[in-house]
Amino acid sequence: MLRLVILLLFVIQEHAKQSWKTCEIGSSRMIQASPVSAGSMDLQEQESPRLLRLFAETCAQNGTLAGSFFFWRSDSERNNPQRLFPTLALHMAMAIPDLRSHINAVVVNGLLVLSASIETQFDSLILQPWLQAFGTLEPSLSKAIARVLIIDGLDECSDSRNQQRIVSVLANAVKTNRLPFRVLVASRPEPRIKDAFSYPKFQNTYFGTTCRWMHLDAAAYQASLDIRLFLEDRFSQIIEYHSHSMVHIPHPWPTLDQIEHLVQKSSGQFIYPSTVLKYIDEDGAVPAERLDVVLGLSPSEEDSGSPFAELDALYLQILSSHKSSVSLLRRILGTIILCPGQLDTSIFTDIFGIPLGTLHATLSGVHSLFEPPSPLESRFQFCHASFTEFLLDHKRSLGFFIDKPIHHDNMAQSLLDFQTRHYASGGSVWEDLFAKFTGVNAQEFLRSRPDPPSPLSHPFYSWVYHCLLAAGSNQLMAKIDAYIDSIMQTQWCVMNSFFDITEVWERYRDKCGPSLRRFMTIHAQRYPRAGKPPIAIHHDISSADFKDWPVPLSAPKAWRAKPALSS
Repeated sequence: MLRLVILLLFVIQEHAKQSWKTCEIGSSRMIQASPVSAGSMDLQEQESPRLLRLFAETCAQNGTLAGSFFFWRSDSERNNPQRLFPTLALHMAMAIPDLRSHINAVVVNGLLVLSASIETQFDSLILQPWLQAFGTLEPSLSKAIARVLIIDGLDECSDSRNQQRIVSVLANAVKTNRLPFRVLVASRPEPRIKDAFSYPKFQNTYFGTTCRWMHLDAAAYQASLDIRLFLEDRFSQIIEYHSHSMVHIPHPWPTLDQIEHLVQKSSGQFIYPSTVLKYIDEDGAVPAERLDVVLGLSPSEEDSGSPFAELDALYLQILSSHKSSVSLLRRILGTIILCPGQLDTSIFTDIFGIPLGTLHATLSGVHSLFEPPSPLESRFQFCHASFTEFLLDHKRSLGFFIDKPIHHDNMAQSLLDFQTRHYASGGSVWEDLFAKFTGVNAQEFLRSRPDPPSPLSHPFYSWVYHCLLAAGSNQLMAKIDAYIDSIMQTQWCVMNSFFDITEVWERYRDKCGPSLRRFMTIHAQRYPRAGKPPIAIHHDISSADFKDWPVPLSAPKAWRAKPALSS
Protein backbone atom coordinates (compact mmCIF):
# COMPACT_ATOMS: atom_id res chain seq x y z
CA MET A 1 0.00 0.00 0.00
CA LEU A 2 1.29 3.46 -0.85
CA ARG A 3 2.49 5.89 1.76
CA LEU A 4 -0.30 8.38 1.09
CA VAL A 5 -2.87 5.66 1.54
CA ILE A 6 -1.10 4.31 4.61
CA LEU A 7 -0.98 7.77 6.15
CA LEU A 8 -4.66 8.27 5.55
CA LEU A 9 -5.53 4.83 6.87
CA PHE A 10 -3.37 5.38 9.93
CA VAL A 11 -5.14 8.62 10.68
CA ILE A 12 -8.50 6.98 10.03
CA GLN A 13 -7.75 3.92 12.15
CA GLU A 14 -6.42 5.99 15.03
CA HIS A 15 -9.54 8.13 14.97
CA ALA A 16 -11.69 5.02 14.75
CA LYS A 17 -9.98 3.58 17.82
CA GLN A 18 -9.74 6.74 19.90
CA SER A 19 -10.88 10.10 18.61
CA TRP A 20 -14.36 9.17 17.49
CA LYS A 21 -15.01 7.43 20.81
CA THR A 22 -13.73 10.28 22.93
CA CYS A 23 -14.77 13.25 20.80
CA GLU A 24 -16.36 16.27 22.34
CA ILE A 25 -20.07 16.49 21.68
CA GLY A 26 -20.86 18.79 18.79
CA SER A 27 -17.51 18.51 17.06
CA SER A 28 -17.25 17.88 13.35
CA ARG A 29 -14.67 17.34 10.67
CA MET A 30 -14.30 17.84 6.97
CA ILE A 31 -11.62 15.73 5.31
CA GLN A 32 -10.68 16.11 1.70
CA ALA A 33 -9.46 12.60 1.07
CA SER A 34 -7.10 13.32 -1.80
CA PRO A 35 -5.03 16.03 -3.44
CA VAL A 36 -7.23 18.60 -5.08
CA SER A 37 -8.35 18.82 -8.64
CA ALA A 38 -7.83 16.24 -11.31
CA GLY A 39 -5.52 14.46 -8.90
CA SER A 40 -8.32 14.23 -6.41
CA MET A 41 -10.24 12.44 -9.08
CA ASP A 42 -7.92 9.52 -8.51
CA LEU A 43 -8.78 8.92 -4.90
CA GLN A 44 -12.26 10.31 -5.31
CA GLU A 45 -13.12 7.97 -8.18
CA GLN A 46 -11.01 4.99 -7.19
CA GLU A 47 -9.34 5.12 -3.76
CA SER A 48 -11.60 7.39 -1.74
CA PRO A 49 -14.68 5.12 -1.71
CA ARG A 50 -12.47 2.15 -0.86
CA LEU A 51 -10.73 4.04 1.96
CA LEU A 52 -13.95 5.42 3.37
CA ARG A 53 -15.61 2.00 3.19
CA LEU A 54 -12.68 0.53 5.08
CA PHE A 55 -13.04 3.29 7.62
CA ALA A 56 -16.78 2.62 7.87
CA GLU A 57 -16.13 -1.09 8.39
CA THR A 58 -13.59 -0.31 11.12
CA CYS A 59 -16.03 2.03 12.86
CA ALA A 60 -18.84 -0.53 12.57
CA GLN A 61 -16.65 -3.18 14.17
CA ASN A 62 -15.78 -1.03 17.17
CA GLY A 63 -19.27 0.45 17.52
CA THR A 64 -18.55 4.03 16.42
CA LEU A 65 -20.41 4.11 13.09
CA ALA A 66 -23.69 6.01 12.99
CA GLY A 67 -24.24 5.70 9.23
CA SER A 68 -22.65 6.17 5.82
CA PHE A 69 -23.61 7.28 2.32
CA PHE A 70 -21.49 7.15 -0.84
CA PHE A 71 -22.54 9.53 -3.60
CA TRP A 72 -21.94 8.45 -7.20
CA ARG A 73 -22.58 10.83 -10.10
CA SER A 74 -23.58 8.24 -12.72
CA ASP A 75 -26.08 6.42 -10.46
CA SER A 76 -29.50 8.11 -10.24
CA GLU A 77 -30.11 6.48 -6.86
CA ARG A 78 -26.80 7.66 -5.44
CA ASN A 79 -26.55 11.17 -6.85
CA ASN A 80 -29.93 12.16 -5.42
CA PRO A 81 -29.86 14.26 -2.22
CA GLN A 82 -33.33 12.95 -1.32
CA ARG A 83 -31.75 9.56 -0.65
CA LEU A 84 -29.07 10.81 1.74
CA PHE A 85 -30.81 11.28 5.07
CA PRO A 86 -33.34 8.40 4.74
CA THR A 87 -30.37 6.08 4.06
CA LEU A 88 -28.42 7.44 7.04
CA ALA A 89 -31.53 7.08 9.22
CA LEU A 90 -31.91 3.44 8.15
CA HIS A 91 -28.27 2.77 8.98
CA MET A 92 -28.64 4.40 12.39
CA ALA A 93 -31.78 2.40 13.15
CA MET A 94 -29.91 -0.81 12.36
CA ALA A 95 -26.74 0.14 14.24
CA ILE A 96 -28.27 1.77 17.32
CA PRO A 97 -31.23 -0.10 18.86
CA ASP A 98 -32.25 2.87 21.05
CA LEU A 99 -32.97 4.91 17.91
CA ARG A 100 -35.01 2.27 16.07
CA SER A 101 -38.42 2.89 17.63
CA HIS A 102 -38.16 6.66 17.24
CA ILE A 103 -37.20 6.45 13.55
CA ASN A 104 -39.86 3.80 12.84
CA ALA A 105 -42.52 6.02 14.38
CA VAL A 106 -41.59 8.90 12.08
CA VAL A 107 -41.76 6.72 8.96
CA VAL A 108 -45.01 4.96 9.92
CA ASN A 109 -46.81 8.13 10.94
CA GLY A 110 -45.53 10.32 8.12
CA LEU A 111 -44.53 8.56 4.91
CA LEU A 112 -44.47 11.95 3.18
CA VAL A 113 -41.23 12.67 5.00
CA LEU A 114 -39.43 10.50 2.42
CA SER A 115 -40.33 13.02 -0.30
CA ALA A 116 -39.93 16.12 1.86
CA SER A 117 -37.08 18.63 1.65
CA ILE A 118 -33.69 17.48 2.85
CA GLU A 119 -33.95 19.97 5.72
CA THR A 120 -37.21 18.37 6.89
CA GLN A 121 -35.83 14.87 6.39
CA PHE A 122 -32.79 15.57 8.53
CA ASP A 123 -34.85 17.13 11.30
CA SER A 124 -37.49 14.36 11.35
CA LEU A 125 -35.41 11.26 10.67
CA ILE A 126 -32.10 12.06 12.36
CA LEU A 127 -32.09 15.10 14.60
CA GLN A 128 -35.31 14.53 16.57
CA PRO A 129 -34.78 10.78 17.08
CA TRP A 130 -31.28 11.49 18.43
CA LEU A 131 -32.56 14.15 20.81
CA GLN A 132 -35.44 11.98 21.98
CA ALA A 133 -33.28 8.93 22.58
CA PHE A 134 -30.22 10.54 24.09
CA GLY A 135 -31.33 13.95 25.28
CA THR A 136 -31.26 12.91 28.94
CA LEU A 137 -27.87 11.21 28.87
CA GLU A 138 -25.04 12.54 30.97
CA PRO A 139 -22.18 14.19 29.01
CA SER A 140 -19.76 11.47 30.06
CA LEU A 141 -22.08 8.79 28.72
CA SER A 142 -22.62 10.75 25.51
CA LYS A 143 -18.86 10.84 24.99
CA ALA A 144 -18.63 7.10 25.39
CA ILE A 145 -21.16 6.46 22.64
CA ALA A 146 -19.93 9.17 20.26
CA ARG A 147 -20.31 8.05 16.66
CA VAL A 148 -19.49 9.24 13.16
CA LEU A 149 -21.60 9.94 10.05
CA ILE A 150 -19.62 9.30 6.85
CA ILE A 151 -20.54 11.03 3.59
CA ASP A 152 -18.26 10.35 0.64
CA GLY A 153 -18.19 12.08 -2.75
CA LEU A 154 -20.33 15.09 -1.86
CA ASP A 155 -19.27 16.71 -5.15
CA GLU A 156 -20.99 13.78 -6.93
CA CYS A 157 -24.37 14.93 -5.62
CA SER A 158 -26.53 16.42 -8.37
CA ASP A 159 -26.71 20.23 -8.45
CA SER A 160 -24.08 22.21 -6.58
CA ARG A 161 -26.80 24.02 -4.62
CA ASN A 162 -27.84 20.71 -3.07
CA GLN A 163 -24.24 20.11 -2.05
CA GLN A 164 -24.22 23.40 -0.18
CA ARG A 165 -27.63 22.70 1.38
CA ILE A 166 -26.34 19.42 2.77
CA VAL A 167 -23.33 21.14 4.31
CA SER A 168 -25.61 23.79 5.79
CA VAL A 169 -27.97 21.22 7.32
CA LEU A 170 -25.14 19.27 8.92
CA ALA A 171 -23.34 22.36 10.13
CA ASN A 172 -26.35 23.96 11.75
CA ALA A 173 -27.25 20.72 13.50
CA VAL A 174 -23.76 20.20 14.86
CA LYS A 175 -23.41 23.81 16.04
CA THR A 176 -26.81 24.23 17.67
CA ASN A 177 -27.66 20.83 19.13
CA ARG A 178 -24.41 19.40 20.50
CA LEU A 179 -25.13 16.04 18.87
CA PRO A 180 -23.09 13.06 20.04
CA PHE A 181 -21.64 12.30 16.63
CA ARG A 182 -19.06 13.66 14.26
CA VAL A 183 -19.48 14.27 10.56
CA LEU A 184 -16.83 13.09 8.10
CA VAL A 185 -17.21 14.40 4.54
CA ALA A 186 -14.91 13.48 1.63
CA SER A 187 -15.13 15.58 -1.50
CA ARG A 188 -13.29 17.36 -4.27
CA PRO A 189 -13.07 21.07 -3.39
CA GLU A 190 -15.76 22.29 -5.80
CA PRO A 191 -16.57 26.03 -5.53
CA ARG A 192 -19.81 25.84 -3.54
CA ILE A 193 -18.37 23.25 -1.18
CA LYS A 194 -15.24 25.36 -0.63
CA ASP A 195 -17.42 28.41 -0.07
CA ALA A 196 -19.14 26.63 2.77
CA PHE A 197 -15.85 26.17 4.59
CA SER A 198 -13.60 28.97 3.37
CA TYR A 199 -15.42 32.24 2.83
CA PRO A 200 -15.77 34.52 5.87
CA LYS A 201 -19.42 35.23 5.13
CA PHE A 202 -20.18 31.54 5.63
CA GLN A 203 -18.24 31.10 8.83
CA ASN A 204 -21.04 32.23 11.11
CA THR A 205 -23.59 30.10 9.31
CA TYR A 206 -21.70 26.89 8.62
CA PHE A 207 -19.06 24.94 10.45
CA GLY A 208 -16.84 27.90 11.25
CA THR A 209 -14.46 27.08 14.06
CA THR A 210 -16.18 23.73 14.62
CA CYS A 211 -14.89 22.32 11.35
CA ARG A 212 -11.40 21.08 10.67
CA TRP A 213 -10.48 21.03 6.98
CA MET A 214 -7.84 18.41 6.15
CA HIS A 215 -6.23 18.93 2.74
CA LEU A 216 -4.00 16.06 1.69
CA ASP A 217 -1.50 18.00 -0.39
CA ALA A 218 0.53 15.96 -2.87
CA ALA A 219 3.76 17.82 -2.11
CA ALA A 220 3.33 17.53 1.64
CA TYR A 221 2.89 13.77 1.37
CA GLN A 222 5.73 13.31 -1.16
CA ALA A 223 3.38 11.83 -3.72
CA SER A 224 6.08 11.55 -6.41
CA LEU A 225 8.08 9.19 -4.22
CA ASP A 226 5.00 7.08 -3.65
CA ILE A 227 4.17 7.04 -7.35
CA ARG A 228 7.70 5.88 -8.18
CA LEU A 229 7.44 3.07 -5.61
CA PHE A 230 4.00 2.21 -6.92
CA LEU A 231 5.26 1.99 -10.51
CA GLU A 232 8.31 -0.08 -9.60
CA ASP A 233 6.20 -2.52 -7.58
CA ARG A 234 3.49 -2.90 -10.22
CA PHE A 235 5.97 -3.28 -13.08
CA SER A 236 7.73 -6.08 -11.21
CA GLN A 237 4.35 -7.82 -10.87
CA ILE A 238 3.62 -7.28 -14.56
CA ILE A 239 6.97 -8.80 -15.57
CA GLU A 240 6.24 -11.85 -13.44
CA TYR A 241 2.65 -12.26 -14.64
CA HIS A 242 3.50 -11.74 -18.34
CA SER A 243 6.78 -13.64 -18.24
CA HIS A 244 6.06 -15.62 -21.43
CA SER A 245 5.14 -12.60 -23.57
CA MET A 246 8.08 -10.64 -22.15
CA VAL A 247 10.75 -13.29 -22.72
CA HIS A 248 12.24 -11.41 -25.69
CA ILE A 249 12.37 -8.02 -23.94
CA PRO A 250 15.84 -6.95 -22.73
CA HIS A 251 16.27 -6.06 -19.07
CA PRO A 252 16.01 -3.88 -17.18
CA TRP A 253 12.46 -3.15 -18.22
CA PRO A 254 11.21 -0.54 -17.89
CA THR A 255 14.28 1.64 -17.71
CA LEU A 256 14.79 4.18 -14.95
CA ASP A 257 14.27 6.97 -17.47
CA GLN A 258 10.93 5.50 -18.53
CA ILE A 259 9.75 5.24 -14.94
CA GLU A 260 10.89 8.79 -14.26
CA HIS A 261 9.00 9.95 -17.35
CA LEU A 262 5.80 8.39 -16.00
CA VAL A 263 6.41 9.93 -12.58
CA GLN A 264 6.76 13.39 -14.11
CA LYS A 265 3.66 12.92 -16.25
CA SER A 266 1.71 11.96 -13.14
CA SER A 267 2.04 15.46 -11.65
CA GLY A 268 1.84 14.03 -8.15
CA GLN A 269 -1.51 12.32 -8.80
CA PHE A 270 -2.21 8.61 -8.95
CA ILE A 271 -4.88 8.59 -11.62
CA TYR A 272 -2.35 8.75 -14.46
CA PRO A 273 -0.10 5.82 -13.41
CA SER A 274 -3.06 3.69 -12.33
CA THR A 275 -4.75 4.23 -15.72
CA VAL A 276 -1.53 3.51 -17.62
CA LEU A 277 -0.75 0.37 -15.64
CA LYS A 278 -4.23 -1.02 -16.17
CA TYR A 279 -3.72 -0.64 -19.92
CA ILE A 280 -0.24 -2.19 -19.86
CA ASP A 281 -1.35 -5.14 -17.71
CA GLU A 282 -4.29 -6.28 -19.85
CA ASP A 283 -4.45 -9.98 -20.66
CA GLY A 284 -3.25 -10.87 -24.13
CA ALA A 285 -1.06 -7.79 -24.42
CA VAL A 286 2.71 -7.48 -24.61
CA PRO A 287 3.41 -5.03 -21.76
CA ALA A 288 6.56 -3.63 -23.40
CA GLU A 289 4.61 -2.78 -26.56
CA ARG A 290 1.83 -1.18 -24.53
CA LEU A 291 4.38 0.93 -22.65
CA ASP A 292 5.80 2.12 -25.98
CA VAL A 293 2.28 3.25 -26.95
CA VAL A 294 1.95 5.17 -23.70
CA LEU A 295 5.33 6.81 -24.23
CA GLY A 296 4.43 7.70 -27.81
CA LEU A 297 7.14 5.47 -29.27
CA SER A 298 4.66 3.47 -31.36
CA PRO A 299 1.05 3.96 -32.50
CA SER A 300 -1.85 2.30 -30.74
CA GLU A 301 -3.63 -0.54 -32.52
CA GLU A 302 -7.33 0.13 -32.92
CA ASP A 303 -8.42 -3.10 -31.27
CA SER A 304 -6.26 -2.39 -28.21
CA GLY A 305 -8.15 0.78 -27.35
CA SER A 306 -6.70 3.93 -25.86
CA PRO A 307 -4.25 3.70 -22.97
CA PHE A 308 -5.98 6.72 -21.44
CA ALA A 309 -9.63 5.69 -21.87
CA GLU A 310 -10.54 5.96 -18.19
CA LEU A 311 -8.66 9.21 -17.76
CA ASP A 312 -10.35 10.67 -20.84
CA ALA A 313 -13.78 9.66 -19.58
CA LEU A 314 -13.06 11.46 -16.33
CA TYR A 315 -11.92 14.65 -18.07
CA LEU A 316 -14.94 14.57 -20.39
CA GLN A 317 -17.25 14.06 -17.43
CA ILE A 318 -15.94 17.18 -15.70
CA LEU A 319 -15.92 19.29 -18.87
CA SER A 320 -19.39 18.10 -19.91
CA SER A 321 -20.84 19.13 -16.56
CA HIS A 322 -19.77 22.70 -17.35
CA LYS A 323 -22.92 24.81 -17.73
CA SER A 324 -21.43 28.00 -19.20
CA SER A 325 -20.44 28.69 -22.81
CA VAL A 326 -18.40 25.80 -24.17
CA SER A 327 -16.83 28.00 -26.85
CA LEU A 328 -15.69 30.52 -24.24
CA LEU A 329 -14.31 27.75 -22.03
CA ARG A 330 -12.47 26.30 -25.01
CA ARG A 331 -11.02 29.72 -25.81
CA ILE A 332 -9.76 30.17 -22.26
CA LEU A 333 -8.26 26.68 -22.13
CA GLY A 334 -6.64 27.23 -25.53
CA THR A 335 -5.04 30.46 -24.34
CA ILE A 336 -3.62 28.71 -21.29
CA ILE A 337 -2.05 26.07 -23.53
CA LEU A 338 -0.67 28.57 -26.06
CA CYS A 339 0.86 30.78 -23.37
CA PRO A 340 2.56 28.38 -20.95
CA GLY A 341 3.58 29.70 -17.59
CA GLN A 342 1.73 31.71 -15.00
CA LEU A 343 -0.78 33.95 -16.72
CA ASP A 344 -2.15 37.20 -15.42
CA THR A 345 -5.91 37.66 -15.27
CA SER A 346 -5.54 40.77 -17.44
CA ILE A 347 -4.76 38.69 -20.53
CA PHE A 348 -8.41 37.60 -20.43
CA THR A 349 -10.01 40.79 -19.13
CA ASP A 350 -7.95 43.34 -21.10
CA ILE A 351 -6.94 41.45 -24.23
CA PHE A 352 -10.03 39.30 -24.74
CA GLY A 353 -12.46 41.68 -23.05
CA ILE A 354 -13.92 38.95 -20.83
CA PRO A 355 -15.52 40.49 -17.70
CA LEU A 356 -13.89 39.25 -14.51
CA GLY A 357 -17.19 37.87 -13.22
CA THR A 358 -17.73 35.92 -16.44
CA LEU A 359 -14.20 34.53 -16.16
CA HIS A 360 -14.91 33.31 -12.62
CA ALA A 361 -18.25 31.80 -13.64
CA THR A 362 -16.86 30.06 -16.72
CA LEU A 363 -14.06 28.35 -14.79
CA SER A 364 -16.04 27.51 -11.66
CA GLY A 365 -17.45 24.36 -13.26
CA VAL A 366 -13.97 23.03 -14.04
CA HIS A 367 -12.43 24.15 -10.77
CA SER A 368 -11.03 20.69 -10.08
CA LEU A 369 -8.79 20.75 -13.17
CA PHE A 370 -6.63 23.59 -11.81
CA GLU A 371 -4.07 23.91 -9.06
CA PRO A 372 -5.46 25.11 -5.72
CA PRO A 373 -6.87 27.22 -4.40
CA SER A 374 -8.68 28.28 -7.60
CA PRO A 375 -8.03 28.79 -11.34
CA LEU A 376 -7.41 32.53 -10.98
CA GLU A 377 -5.41 32.27 -7.76
CA SER A 378 -3.19 29.56 -9.24
CA ARG A 379 -2.65 31.85 -12.27
CA PHE A 380 -4.33 29.31 -14.52
CA GLN A 381 -2.07 26.36 -13.81
CA PHE A 382 -3.50 22.95 -14.75
CA CYS A 383 -3.02 20.48 -11.96
CA HIS A 384 -2.23 17.61 -14.27
CA ALA A 385 0.18 17.50 -17.21
CA SER A 386 -1.95 14.90 -18.97
CA PHE A 387 -4.83 17.37 -19.28
CA THR A 388 -2.95 19.41 -21.88
CA GLU A 389 -2.23 16.29 -23.93
CA PHE A 390 -5.89 15.35 -23.68
CA LEU A 391 -7.06 18.73 -24.99
CA LEU A 392 -4.63 18.65 -27.92
CA ASP A 393 -5.80 15.23 -29.16
CA HIS A 394 -9.08 15.51 -31.09
CA LYS A 395 -9.76 11.78 -30.77
CA ARG A 396 -9.65 12.04 -26.99
CA SER A 397 -11.14 15.45 -26.19
CA LEU A 398 -13.88 15.42 -28.87
CA GLY A 399 -15.86 18.66 -28.64
CA PHE A 400 -13.30 20.21 -26.30
CA PHE A 401 -10.39 19.75 -28.72
CA ILE A 402 -7.96 22.68 -28.84
CA ASP A 403 -6.98 23.26 -32.48
CA LYS A 404 -3.74 25.20 -32.03
CA PRO A 405 -3.68 27.02 -35.41
CA ILE A 406 -7.25 28.24 -34.86
CA HIS A 407 -6.48 29.37 -31.32
CA HIS A 408 -3.28 31.09 -32.46
CA ASP A 409 -5.44 32.84 -35.06
CA ASN A 410 -7.93 34.00 -32.41
CA MET A 411 -5.12 35.05 -30.08
CA ALA A 412 -3.42 37.09 -32.80
CA GLN A 413 -6.73 38.79 -33.64
CA SER A 414 -7.34 39.71 -30.00
CA LEU A 415 -3.84 41.13 -29.58
CA LEU A 416 -4.17 43.11 -32.81
CA ASP A 417 -7.52 44.52 -31.68
CA PHE A 418 -5.98 45.50 -28.35
CA GLN A 419 -3.00 47.20 -29.96
CA THR A 420 -5.14 48.93 -32.59
CA ARG A 421 -7.33 50.39 -29.83
CA HIS A 422 -4.26 51.67 -27.99
CA TYR A 423 -2.73 53.23 -31.07
CA ALA A 424 -6.02 54.92 -31.89
CA SER A 425 -6.04 56.45 -28.40
CA GLY A 426 -2.41 57.59 -28.70
CA GLY A 427 -1.10 55.13 -26.12
CA SER A 428 2.23 53.38 -26.23
CA VAL A 429 0.90 49.87 -26.57
CA TRP A 430 4.31 48.17 -26.59
CA GLU A 431 5.27 49.71 -23.27
CA ASP A 432 1.84 48.99 -21.77
CA LEU A 433 1.93 45.35 -22.80
CA PHE A 434 5.55 44.88 -21.78
CA ALA A 435 4.86 46.23 -18.31
CA LYS A 436 1.61 44.26 -17.99
CA PHE A 437 3.06 40.86 -18.78
CA THR A 438 6.62 41.19 -17.50
CA GLY A 439 6.25 43.61 -14.59
CA VAL A 440 9.24 45.59 -15.95
CA ASN A 441 9.27 49.18 -17.15
CA ALA A 442 9.92 49.09 -20.89
CA GLN A 443 12.26 52.11 -20.96
CA GLU A 444 14.34 50.72 -18.10
CA PHE A 445 14.54 47.44 -19.97
CA LEU A 446 15.77 49.19 -23.11
CA ARG A 447 18.40 51.12 -21.18
CA SER A 448 19.68 47.87 -19.70
CA ARG A 449 20.31 46.25 -23.10
CA PRO A 450 21.41 47.98 -26.28
CA ASP A 451 19.96 45.44 -28.69
CA PRO A 452 16.24 45.10 -29.25
CA PRO A 453 14.67 41.90 -27.91
CA SER A 454 13.53 39.28 -30.37
CA PRO A 455 9.91 39.74 -31.43
CA LEU A 456 9.34 36.19 -30.19
CA SER A 457 10.83 36.82 -26.73
CA HIS A 458 7.45 37.41 -25.10
CA PRO A 459 4.79 35.41 -26.93
CA PHE A 460 2.15 36.50 -24.41
CA TYR A 461 1.88 39.87 -26.10
CA SER A 462 3.52 39.20 -29.47
CA TRP A 463 0.77 39.13 -32.06
CA VAL A 464 3.49 38.17 -34.55
CA TYR A 465 4.30 34.97 -32.67
CA HIS A 466 0.68 33.86 -32.77
CA CYS A 467 0.21 35.15 -36.32
CA LEU A 468 3.05 33.03 -37.68
CA LEU A 469 1.45 29.91 -36.17
CA ALA A 470 -2.14 30.85 -37.02
CA ALA A 471 -4.56 29.31 -39.48
CA GLY A 472 -4.48 32.55 -41.49
CA SER A 473 -8.19 33.34 -41.57
CA ASN A 474 -9.66 36.20 -43.60
CA GLN A 475 -10.62 37.84 -40.31
CA LEU A 476 -6.97 37.82 -39.25
CA MET A 477 -5.89 39.42 -42.54
CA ALA A 478 -8.43 42.19 -41.96
CA LYS A 479 -7.18 42.73 -38.39
CA ILE A 480 -3.60 43.01 -39.63
CA ASP A 481 -4.68 45.69 -42.11
CA ALA A 482 -6.53 47.60 -39.38
CA TYR A 483 -3.40 47.45 -37.23
CA ILE A 484 -1.23 48.76 -40.10
CA ASP A 485 -3.70 51.61 -40.68
CA SER A 486 -3.50 52.58 -36.99
CA ILE A 487 0.31 52.70 -37.18
CA MET A 488 0.22 54.98 -40.21
CA GLN A 489 -2.31 57.30 -38.61
CA THR A 490 -0.30 57.75 -35.41
CA GLN A 491 3.13 57.86 -37.06
CA TRP A 492 4.26 55.15 -34.67
CA CYS A 493 6.57 52.78 -36.48
CA VAL A 494 9.73 51.53 -34.83
CA MET A 495 12.34 49.42 -36.57
CA ASN A 496 11.20 46.41 -34.56
CA SER A 497 7.74 46.78 -36.11
CA PHE A 498 9.37 46.48 -39.50
CA PHE A 499 11.02 43.20 -38.55
CA ASP A 500 7.77 41.90 -37.06
CA ILE A 501 5.62 42.84 -40.01
CA THR A 502 8.18 41.48 -42.47
CA GLU A 503 7.82 38.08 -40.78
CA VAL A 504 4.07 38.26 -41.26
CA TRP A 505 4.47 39.49 -44.86
CA GLU A 506 6.63 36.51 -45.74
CA ARG A 507 4.08 34.14 -44.18
CA TYR A 508 0.97 35.64 -45.79
CA ARG A 509 2.14 37.58 -48.85
CA ASP A 510 -0.22 35.60 -51.11
CA LYS A 511 -3.34 36.46 -49.12
CA CYS A 512 -2.62 39.64 -47.15
CA GLY A 513 -4.63 42.84 -47.50
CA PRO A 514 -3.78 46.13 -49.25
CA SER A 515 -2.55 47.96 -46.13
CA LEU A 516 0.13 45.37 -45.40
CA ARG A 517 1.25 45.44 -49.04
CA ARG A 518 1.51 49.22 -48.95
CA PHE A 519 3.39 49.17 -45.64
CA MET A 520 5.98 46.73 -46.97
CA THR A 521 6.41 48.74 -50.15
CA ILE A 522 7.04 51.94 -48.20
CA HIS A 523 9.53 50.32 -45.84
CA ALA A 524 11.35 48.59 -48.64
CA GLN A 525 12.09 52.11 -49.88
CA ARG A 526 12.84 53.59 -46.46
CA TYR A 527 14.98 50.82 -44.96
CA PRO A 528 16.76 48.86 -47.69
CA ARG A 529 19.59 48.00 -45.25
CA ALA A 530 17.43 47.16 -42.24
CA GLY A 531 18.78 43.66 -41.99
CA LYS A 532 16.22 42.01 -44.25
CA PRO A 533 16.42 41.27 -47.98
CA PRO A 534 14.97 44.12 -50.03
CA ILE A 535 11.28 43.64 -50.68
CA ALA A 536 10.33 44.12 -54.33
CA ILE A 537 8.32 47.22 -55.05
CA HIS A 538 4.88 46.39 -56.38
CA HIS A 539 4.48 48.23 -59.65
CA ASP A 540 0.77 48.74 -59.14
CA ILE A 541 1.45 51.18 -56.28
CA SER A 542 2.42 54.70 -57.22
CA SER A 543 5.39 56.40 -55.57
CA ALA A 544 2.94 59.10 -54.58
CA ASP A 545 1.44 56.67 -52.08
CA PHE A 546 4.54 56.81 -49.87
CA LYS A 547 6.68 59.80 -50.83
CA ASP A 548 5.23 61.93 -48.02
CA TRP A 549 5.28 59.14 -45.40
CA PRO A 550 7.32 60.56 -42.46
CA VAL A 551 10.43 59.11 -40.97
CA PRO A 552 9.40 57.40 -37.70
CA LEU A 553 10.02 59.64 -34.72
CA SER A 554 8.67 57.69 -31.76
CA ALA A 555 10.92 54.66 -31.86
CA PRO A 556 13.01 54.08 -28.72
CA LYS A 557 16.48 55.54 -29.25
CA ALA A 558 18.20 52.20 -28.86
CA TRP A 559 16.15 50.84 -31.73
CA ARG A 560 16.17 53.89 -34.05
CA ALA A 561 18.10 53.39 -37.28
CA LYS A 562 19.42 55.99 -39.65
CA PRO A 563 17.17 55.78 -42.72
CA ALA A 564 18.76 55.22 -46.09
CA LEU A 565 16.43 56.89 -48.55
CA SER A 566 16.41 55.64 -52.08
CA SER A 567 16.98 58.07 -54.88
